[in-house]
Amino acid sequence: MRWPNNCAVQCAAAILVCSSATVFAAPAGAAQSPRPMVPTTCAARLTFTLQPGLEYRPAGQPAISVRPSPVLAGQSTIIRLPVEPHARRTSTPLIRPPLLYSPSPYLETALAEYRVMIGIKRSTSWYIAALASCGYTITSRATSGQTGDGVTTDGYWFTLQSDPHQSLSLAFQRDGATKTLVLYLAEFEAAPARPANSYIPSDVTRANVSYLMEHGPGGSPYHTYRAVKDPRSIKKLVVAVNSLTQSGSLMVFCAYGPGHGKIVFVTRDRRRYVVWVQADCGGIVVGLAPTQTSLPDQGQLVWKAVLHVVPPS
Repeated sequence: MRWPNNCAVQCAAAILVCSSATVFAAPAGAAQSPRPMVPTTCAARLTFTLQPGLEYRPAGQPAISVRPSPVLAGQSTIIRLPVEPHARRTSTPLIRPPLLYSPSPYLETALAEYRVMIGIKRSTSWYIAALASCGYTITSRATSGQTGDGVTTDGYWFTLQSDPHQSLSLAFQRDGATKTLVLYLAEFEAAPARPANSYIPSDVTRANVSYLMEHGPGGSPYHTYRAVKDPRSIKKLVVAVNSLTQSGSLMVFCAYGPGHGKIVFVTRDRRRYVVWVQADCGGIVVGLAPTQTSLPDQGQLVWKAVLHVVPPS
């Protein structure tokens, strides 16, 4: 059983619990839009007990359901996260929140909704700084909206640098001119070790590399392809792929685009090992369906190796 890096306890629980150890209410006489202090040290006051799977029916969207693996039965994980000091629990749902999550059967989750007494720009800035002080980095972001109703919701996916299996999806939505609705989806993936048959062997003689890039920001995309035969370059790619030792699903809602590619390793006896590089989705996929293995790569080690061996043309 895995333990989150910033968690002191892991226990079994029968129901999903989402509670705040310390949530401060605005003091009497405070202004409607208090100025939050920018966090510089980690203050994780909000406690979540994550349970296996995910069941959520967001307003304006189809229900989200991730069925857990039976091996997680009776397990739960406790983590602590920052909460804006003037935030208050609310039952007001966010409209079409762009939640980013892993569809893994080893996923454990918990949800909570808060109303923050400051505007959306300041709320977003506070949370980004607070999570950075606790070791989280932004992995991806998305925005949802619908023509005609004027409601847009911003979503961010944060990953704990010391443990990429622990992540947080936050959605922000305006609540009038001076308040913000914030939805937490705390996530932990208790993924198994990488299967032995997903490792690339040492007798590779050629690596066919292809990937999609774009001509500058917003430029038109183009493909780069090269057959790599230099032993040192091949070894660099193999080492990068084999350095990822923990399996796990990649994020959903990740479209094909720049940062996506493929490596086909060919061995001396002509066996082929296919690796799908999905830098923008947070990792790589080894093999072909239905026996593929997804490997998180938050540091983009494989993508960086690809660009080093086959620079953009």
